[in-house]
Amino acid sequence: MPSKPFRNWYWRGHVSQHFACSKGLAQRGITILAGAEGLLRNSRLANFCYRGGRSLDQGMQRRFNFYLKQTSAHLSHIERIAQGEQPLWDANPASCDAAVQSRIALITPLQLRHRVPLPQDVFSLSR
Repeated sequence: MPSKPFRNWYWRGHVSQHFACSKGLAQRGITILAGAEGLLRNSRLANFCYRGGRSLDQGMQRRFNFYLKQTSAHLSHIERIAQGEQPLWDANPASCDAAVQSRIALITPLQLRHRVPLPQDVFSLSR
């Protein structure tokens, strides 16, 4: 069964508006996405990848659990968006933005390999 956010019919309007398509096409896309999500949840692929990664990297479980905790804390934002509230800032800024490019340039290859970006609160001005 698809997770709760994908069963919410309010998503049709948001998706159709954001991607400039009909509500029917948006619903079809959401249904396909929900089916793929359910298939992934019911398959053993995620478990296989997790166990394989954990055997190769002893610290992975601690980082993975921290990432899940941070992600769970921000899941309520999905409902806020579904109810029509607009985020105060874009979590995915344009790559042509000079400020973003300068921040990216400061990241070392080692940091890039070992850091998983955490979800941010897009309804707060503090980042």
